[in-house]
Amino acid sequence: MRKTLSTLQYGAVIAGLASMLALLVSSPVFAQDGPASQEGKFIPQDVSGVEEGKAPGWHPFLKGSANLSLSHNDNVVGTPDGTNLNFGFLINGALDYLSLDKQHEWTNSLNWQLGFTRTPLIDKVVKNLDGLDFETTYLYHIPAVPWLGPFASFQLKTVVFKSDAIFAEDKDVVRYLSNGQPENGFDNDDNPIPTTIEAKTKIRLTKAFSPTTLRESLGIFAKPVEKPLITLDFRVGWGFWETFVRNGYAIEDAGANPLVLRRMEDVVELGPELRIGAKGNINEFVTYAAKALFMYPVYQSEDNEFDGIDKLNTEFEFLLGVKLAEWASLDYTFKAYKLPVIFDGWQVQNGLLLSLNVSIVGE
Repeated sequence: MRKTLSTLQYGAVIAGLASMLALLVSSPVFAQDGPASQEGKFIPQDVSGVEEGKAPGWHPFLKGSANLSLSHNDNVVGTPDGTNLNFGFLINGALDYLSLDKQHEWTNSLNWQLGFTRTPLIDKVVKNLDGLDFETTYLYHIPAVPWLGPFASFQLKTVVFKSDAIFAEDKDVVRYLSNGQPENGFDNDDNPIPTTIEAKTKIRLTKAFSPTTLRESLGIFAKPVEKPLITLDFRVGWGFWETFVRNGYAIEDAGANPLVLRRMEDVVELGPELRIGAKGNINEFVTYAAKALFMYPVYQSEDNEFDGIDKLNTEFEFLLGVKLAEWASLDYTFKAYKLPVIFDGWQVQNGLLLSLNVSIVGE
């Protein structure tokens, strides 16, 4: 049976978020020494707010990036013969609006990153990166305190294509159903009965557009620092999250034998949120962005064994872009997620991308 949040724990979470917001509001506004820098051209950005000097009206932006690497080995000692191939693309889009009085702001962003790889050991083209992220946010800037005000946002996070696991050797696989029982039952020694999957055979994990998470948030934002070197964005409020997994499976331990796959479950969560964002330009060649998001669910639609701090949803993202030329950049991305109800463990992604960039709309 799912354990509910105690009154003391609930009060601690709310008090912590409220105290942080109070500290923010009570702090003086930092003086700005010039117009804030434009969004970084070479990495996705998702922190929002009115930049000093930003003109009212519509601000569209669309950029495409692509990467390709190819190598071939023949009779090279210590290296398997064959072709190594990596390719992918990244699309960044934005459509922002600022009213004439700079009180009403509407930001929209769309980012899609997709990558594939092929190695001689597996000899199949396999998806190794897929992420689609759309967010729309309305912010009202209080006239007397333009760096502070209420906000409302909607976010969609998903993957576009189906996901598979593939291994270079035969693999024993045990699938656990949503009731916690192995798909093939138990043998006479009460061990789960595995299914043997031949080498280089795709093991289906999730369907297209799965998992998909919808997030609605409502609260207060604050941007106390807005300079070319760093712009800070704080948001505190309430979040309503819905995650749909469509009977997908998650790998419990990729190195284990047998390989354990567990059925994921749809879940709805409601609770307080805290989001901290930072971005800036170190110089004309280097830009960065970072984000931390915490959501503590006080309501969950699915029973689970988590309690206290173990229920906390946590996300970290960091992006660093280095401009090599007007049409080329070197980008590093780091993402770490812990969503206990979906998967009880950290999901970590690292990426280093040398890409060719094309600005389609906007700068």
